[in-house]
Amino acid sequence: TIESWKDLIVGDDLYSAMGTTIKKAGSKEAQYLIDYTYPHQVAFWAKKNGVKNYALVSSAGADSKSKVFYSRMKGELDDEVIDLRFSKSVIVKPSIIQGKRNESRLGESIGLKTMQVLKYIPGLNKYQPAPAELIAACMIKALNDNSITGNCKFEWKEILDYANR
Repeated sequence: TIESWKDLIVGDDLYSAMGTTIKKAGSKEAQYLIDYTYPHQVAFWAKKNGVKNYALVSSAGADSKSKVFYSRMKGELDDEVIDLRFSKSVIVKPSIIQGKRNESRLGESIGLKTMQVLKYIPGLNKYQPAPAELIAACMIKALNDNSITGNCKFEWKEILDYANR
């Protein structure tokens, strides 16, 4: 449990990209534990231990009032992180994340190819796949940017524009 290592969560900045799929987790309850409970506990103890800044990988469409389980769960975590009042909270909200995986995910692979066309559809382009390297670059750059203070959220287009500046 976190009780045995919570005092080790120290430093200036914390980057959180914890998450899984419901298929991999096996149930909504297990996914909630991995995608909400664990990251929330780590953020809580980070703040309590004096960590100043926090960057979180959330999700496009995250909203604590959503009727969709995944979007609601991610939105709840976003809200909780903001409520912790880090000096700076950066929340990036990509759609499906492109990156190297240790396991093969056929459904995700098909989804990635299908979602590539979303960049051409107004209003849906925020759901296009996001390269993991670009998400990481945005988070690192934002936490090191002195002009950003308080809470800052980046949707896909903003992730792309900011990381490439």
